[in-house]
Amino acid sequence: MANRKNKAASLLRKFGQVQSIIREFDAYLRTVQAENEADRICGSWVGLNGNYCLTIRKCGEGYSAMLCDNTRLYKVIVREVVLHVSGGMIIVPGQSDDETPQTVFYQSRQNRLRFGEYGVFESEEAVLRRTDSYRCGEWYDPQETM
Repeated sequence: MANRKNKAASLLRKFGQVQSIIREFDAYLRTVQAENEADRICGSWVGLNGNYCLTIRKCGEGYSAMLCDNTRLYKVIVREVVLHVSGGMIIVPGQSDDETPQTVFYQSRQNRLRFGEYGVFESEEAVLRRTDSYRCGEWYDPQETM
């Protein structure tokens, strides 16, 4: 009888350990998934108003962004900044200590990105595909993504 109780207690301990390992693995997978989703912002972006273009790259634990002004004949760098990831949000730090930080918001369905006060950007790839299809007389679906 004591042997059965010891076996049952041992099995319960093992079951608890397995559940703990499964929870840790699940948390790890969720972290990797969130990181992969956040990495979708990497690349070249064109402002919907045409005034700015934006390049975002992975940089260590966060991202680096370079915002350029397109209104002149040549591009001018407006701002270079390291973006921070905090609580699942991507933060654009203020230019000065007293300025409020802003957020980066990615809309995956429309393949658009809101970059703080600088407005909404569309992926350069989508802009180029739309331009090519317009030149070729082909129909373009803005929901189409590669």
